[in-house]
Amino acid sequence: MELEIQSLKDNNTWILVDLPPNRKPIKGRWVYKTKLKQDGSIDKYKARWVAKGFLQKYVIDYTETYHNTVKPMAYRILFTLAAYYSWDIQQWDIKTAFINAPIEDNIEIYIIQPTGYEDPRYPIKVCRLNKALYSLKQSARQWHNCLSLLLKDLGFTSIISDQSVFIKFNTKMIVTSHIDDLLIFSNSIRI
Repeated sequence: MELEIQSLKDNNTWILVDLPPNRKPIKGRWVYKTKLKQDGSIDKYKARWVAKGFLQKYVIDYTETYHNTVKPMAYRILFTLAAYYSWDIQQWDIKTAFINAPIEDNIEIYIIQPTGYEDPRYPIKVCRLNKALYSLKQSARQWHNCLSLLLKDLGFTSIISDQSVFIKFNTKMIVTSHIDDLLIFSNSIRI
């Protein structure tokens, strides 16, 4: 839990504020998971502070929830190209992806302070989110928008038929995005 709290603080995920009148904060909860090694033994214990997104109100806490993911046909084509041209394929899982994605400027989301980690100096304040948290209705959308901007800054272009497929033509590199998992196809993995 300490690592999760530190990660949230390092990413400037929220600021503590007084709750505005006529607003109700979203509740959150801790989610615990045991990560296993390939042999089935315990690798580590993981804790994540998540929002109870089902408590969000449309227009008040979110407007858009749709996000792009790679279409199955695009995967088939890319795997075929990779086999034909002997490309390398790498899979990347972006850790803490959602808490790197800024919340839309026109939306203010308030959540209670993490249970067990309330700031003793400000016990009645709530967290105003600057970044998305897991389980918010718009988290995946915010992450996709953030990733798209980052890849465009690196010289990638999304294709018209599938907005989750990004190509960098001068390096013959293709990146696909499925929520916080990336597949990279290239003859040499160098951006």
